[in-house]
Amino acid sequence: MQLELLGVQMKISNNDRAKKVKRLLGLSGNKESEDTDNSYVRVADVLCDLQHYCDKYVIDMSQEKYMADVFYNDEISQEDESWKDYDNRVKMSGDNPTGELDNV
Repeated sequence: MQLELLGVQMKISNNDRAKKVKRLLGLSGNKESEDTDNSYVRVADVLCDLQHYCDKYVIDMSQEKYMADVFYNDEISQEDESWKDYDNRVKMSGDNPTGELDNV
């Protein structure tokens, strides 16, 4: 997914996607606590409620899961490619501002 801000294409990173889900769903990861009206403890709780939602609104959950896998794999490969592009640009420029490529 890309956003356009002032005519500049901006990609949303997979890290940003994960943060968005945590923020929107209130995922705490604290398995000792319980779900509330506006937060979830586990991803399993979210998936369970999404199945109830799909049942109620007659949405094919297995098709949604399949499409989620397609989107996920595409987003992972896009992010992998953008890092490869970045690594190549840094190598070609001889500039290494972060020192991350010292072992390459």
